Amino acid sequence: SFRRSLATHSVSSPRISDLSYLIASTIGKVELETVEEGLETKIIGDIVDRAISNVFAKYTEPDEFDFLLGKFEDGLTIQSGSSISDDEYLETIKDSETLKEKLISMCNPMTGSSAIISALEFTLEGLYLGSKLSKNSHNSTAKYSI
Repeated sequence: SFRRSLATHSVSSPRISDLSYLIASTIGKVELETVEEGLETKIIGDIVDRAISNVFAKYTEPDEFDFLLGKFEDGLTIQSGSSISDDEYLETIKDSETLKEKLISMCNPMTGSSAIISALEFTLEGLYLGSKLSKNSHNSTAKYSI
């Protein structure tokens, strides 16, 4: 988020899309004894995914985002990533008052747009890890759909 703040000259909150940098930096700091050489990235990625999934399950109800899944069934796709601007994210959610309210509730007491965007990425990744959405990743972006 610090990198994004410098690049966009705005306040930014940490996002799920920032975690890819965590994986790269962790490999050099944590020594993992694996059966095969080169599995460190996968192992650390799996740990991060499990942590996201566990936190999402702890703080949300199983059917809490069914209304959003309905929008995906109607053809909605959302692109996320560190290169996606705040304005693009806000454009995605501007027509869904229910989604905005859920996201604001998730990041309460923080209500700024950067916190809401962080909550959106967290929700999308949580739904993906819960096998409710599909995700197509390319470079530093991900496209969520059904």
